[in-house]
Amino acid sequence: TYPRISTVQDLIHAIRHQPKLSKDASSALIDIGQAMQENATRAEVTELLRGTLYQEVYVRTSCLQALQVSAYLFLHVQRSTDVLQPFDITDLDFSPDLWIACHDEDEQNARLAIHLWEDNGLDVPEGFLQDLLPYLGT
Repeated sequence: TYPRISTVQDLIHAIRHQPKLSKDASSALIDIGQAMQENATRAEVTELLRGTLYQEVYVRTSCLQALQVSAYLFLHVQRSTDVLQPFDITDLDFSPDLWIACHDEDEQNARLAIHLWEDNGLDVPEGFLQDLLPYLGT
């Protein structure tokens, strides 16, 4: 089977670099978020979380919308040790990417990120500044 992580990366690339395809690619990314609800890997969700930090507002929006659909549905999935575990955002405790997205300059994106943050019970740990240093690019 074709690795979905590549599909997620390709769709994000298309949204960023192919203006004529960006609307369709965005819809497809959101659809994939819904489709992978029961068996998304950590890498797939991590790729969507990374997408919330791109410079282009429409990329951030698409990734947040895909996560919104996925995260809501992940909360209702039963885990089994016999199969690939679905990624559950509640396992993160703290996501620097999502925390930064909660402070997005675009109000809609900030609201989406805050909704994800609150729905998954994420919290800011005491030593969170260490986790944010890599994002400063220094």
